[in-house]
Amino acid sequence: MAQDPTVPTRPTALPALGLGTYKLTGAEGQAAIEHALALGYRHLDTAQAYGNEAEVGAAVRASGLPRHEVHVTTKLTADAFGGVDRVRAAVGTSLERLGLDAVDLVLLHWPHPWRTPEEGTYRDAAAALAALAGESGPLRGWGVSNFLPEHLDALAADGLTAAVNQIQVDPLIQQRAVQEATRRHGAAVVAYTPLGRGGDVFAHPAVRSVAQEAGVSPAQAVLAWHRAGGRVAIPRSGSPAHLAENLAAQGVALTAAQLAALDAADTGAPARQDPLTFGL
Repeated sequence: MAQDPTVPTRPTALPALGLGTYKLTGAEGQAAIEHALALGYRHLDTAQAYGNEAEVGAAVRASGLPRHEVHVTTKLTADAFGGVDRVRAAVGTSLERLGLDAVDLVLLHWPHPWRTPEEGTYRDAAAALAALAGESGPLRGWGVSNFLPEHLDALAADGLTAAVNQIQVDPLIQQRAVQEATRRHGAAVVAYTPLGRGGDVFAHPAVRSVAQEAGVSPAQAVLAWHRAGGRVAIPRSGSPAHLAENLAAQGVALTAAQLAALDAADTGAPARQDPLTFGL
């Protein structure tokens, strides 16, 4: 199987296709993650809020793969926001749950822009993560998730540049302004729920038409569209068939016309959850 393409980030390249692990919990969830690694996935995305860091870490260890071959991302809740000591303790908690010596990327899960300086803000937490990050330490890189342009601008004003911004992107909800701001600030776009939810994306006429023309499944067409757009995609699945199907999308190339058709499917709708009012 061909090696997964990568998207440059700091400090290392991030595999362009990963496995979102939301709701992959318990023995069944761990087994699904182990199966994904056996198929060839080398990028796992978890979070403190998912309650499955232990399963992700156990799957990495059970895989027998060298640790440096598997990229692991986790995300901190707002309880971790504050100075270096608080953030270091939160990262330590994730490492303990994962059972790993280091984590490749730690993200701030949501910006919580309403928090006061006394509570600890995303700007405080980002500065602390930047201070802690380094290839030789337990935190190899840092980034953000669900950050809007104004939040990225605020980090830039503090001299801080995240490696990634993980946001909701699919053909119907493309968040183009957020993508553009993310890239303008030197961060990679990581798309969560990249295949949409509830079959809405797969039912769209443009997706169905492109998939039929290309001779691939709708999921593979959409994942090929993400890759062509320079985004890292982290679809979630516990199904062996879907895991294999998604991984095979690495070999799919769409024409310029097909990519344009999927670009045109954008509804202009915002993300399902508003980062100005929602957070974990």
